[in-house]
Amino acid sequence: MMLGIAFQVETQKATNSEHFLDPFNAAVQKRFHNVIGFGMARLASERRFRPETPEEKQVVNDLTRDGYQISLFLAAREILQDVPVSYRVSYAKMGSGFDLMNGPVVVGEQKLKGLPDGAAMWEGTREALRQFERGSERWAFAAGEWDVEARPVRASEDKCLKCHASRQLIFEERNGGATMRYGRETQALNIGDPIGALLYVYKRKD
Repeated sequence: MMLGIAFQVETQKATNSEHFLDPFNAAVQKRFHNVIGFGMARLASERRFRPETPEEKQVVNDLTRDGYQISLFLAAREILQDVPVSYRVSYAKMGSGFDLMNGPVVVGEQKLKGLPDGAAMWEGTREALRQFERGSERWAFAAGEWDVEARPVRASEDKCLKCHASRQLIFEERNGGATMRYGRETQALNIGDPIGALLYVYKRKD
């Protein structure tokens, strides 16, 4: 579980202008279609994104050369629901089945300090998902000293919809602690709908 200081979040307007992360995003998005796995497990298994294809190696080399520090987070569309504050965290360990946000996954071999936690990016990510549902392909906001570039992960074919649905989150108090489970499907998703938000958290070295 990624813990830390909650940073102030400031949202910005969506824009369709070119961004330096566009080539990297294009390479990363391919992993959601070409790599076997689920969610963040397609990007990393040990909290690091290690480039494999020539395209990935080129874009990571370019970003490193230009002095950027970058990590990846992935949020599920269910965070649009009313989630208690205690659940607004990002889990570094992937695969529990109930993770609403995963990360960080660090790009390359850098050691990054002071990354924002899930709570710091929660509202900015919720707004990003709202914008993606309206057709936007980008949403940017700030979390403390870090910039966040959010991009949609969209359902591209029928098999995406077999695993992803808009499901009700149910939070219960049980045995002295809180639990979360999935309830009924609340909305049928279609090809092209955002099933999550990919967050590029970055800054340039001083």
